[in-house]
Amino acid sequence: MFVMAVVAYFFGYYLFVRVNKEFILPPGAESGQVKTVKKERIDKILEYFSSRKQRSAEILNSPAPVVDPSL
Repeated sequence: MFVMAVVAYFFGYYLFVRVNKEFILPPGAESGQVKTVKKERIDKILEYFSSRKQRSAEILNSPAPVVDPSL
């Protein structure tokens, strides 16, 4: 077990050093700049999630449509 732990440690360290040296850019960003997102698109997504939040609150706060027969 000790030998396996030491081998796993060195393998993990090797992978860390190898990955840490590479500089990864997203595809199509050769100039080092990342594409920006339009404000309208962000606003549309925020509106979508706010409507989902309101709908979830409505569902949680509404009474159950089925009456519990044990009561």
